[in-house]
Amino acid sequence: MTRCSYCNQPAWYQDRSTGDLLCPAHGRLEVRGPLDAGRRPEACALTIRPSSPDDKVAILESWSHFWNDNEMHCFGRNYQAADLPALLACDGDQVVGVLSYAIEREWEAINMVVLHVLPGHQGQGGAAGLIAALEDEAGRLGIGRLIVATSNDNPLALYFYQRLGFQITSVQVNTIEPDPSGEPFVGIGGLAVRDEIQLEKQV
Repeated sequence: MTRCSYCNQPAWYQDRSTGDLLCPAHGRLEVRGPLDAGRRPEACALTIRPSSPDDKVAILESWSHFWNDNEMHCFGRNYQAADLPALLACDGDQVVGVLSYAIEREWEAINMVVLHVLPGHQGQGGAAGLIAALEDEAGRLGIGRLIVATSNDNPLALYFYQRLGFQITSVQVNTIEPDPSGEPFVGIGGLAVRDEIQLEKQV
């Protein structure tokens, strides 16, 4: 997995101007015009497919790279990477993106528990392709709603999800627990990660 150009932490993003790999703490946000958006491919340049038992190691490695953990807490529930179905974005045989999800029949929803794409493969339509494939799966299952949670430090995720038709439905203040030392998690730009922002999309 890739490491930040400025420290040894796992990289989540890539600076499109310099090519530097960035962990959340070394990322910064800026407003840019549509020029770079025009360079993005219109269709997904990666292969999207369901996971198989042979992909378990790649999925666990991906979760560990981004979250340093194989457990995620959102919507008041704990989820284990090994227990969830997943859709994968692949560049050839390499797994470069993961969407792990939970079918929540009592909520009449599919919870997008984790969605991430490796920095060197961002901007190729992989994340949007994974969500489109999950929408197809929701239709097959007769489920009309996708839900997802992100955190207060991540306007990139809020922008991305809203562009794809998601709407903010709730903000759960101070529900993201600090790490075992008692210090808050540090997110994008050094912001303390505290609040869970919940979104949904009708499909």
